Amino acid sequence: MPPRTVDPIRADEFEPRRLAAGLPRLPARPHQGRLRVTTARLWARIIAEAACAVGLIALLSWSAVVAAALLGRI
Repeated sequence: MPPRTVDPIRADEFEPRRLAAGLPRLPARPHQGRLRVTTARLWARIIAEAACAVGLIALLSWSAVVAAALLGRI
């Protein structure tokens, strides 16, 4: 059985046999089927890191307010 992904140059060699056997076409590049998942994970990581940064800023701001209140400046 041919490998899951093949080079575009060799795809012509495998495609007719795969299609004749009723098998699906192979992606031309190894990452072609996983690109959307990778992009989704990237955006999830960006959003998570932004949320952490916002949370950290809010925590530091709130602790500054509490510290000022304890010192009697508010």
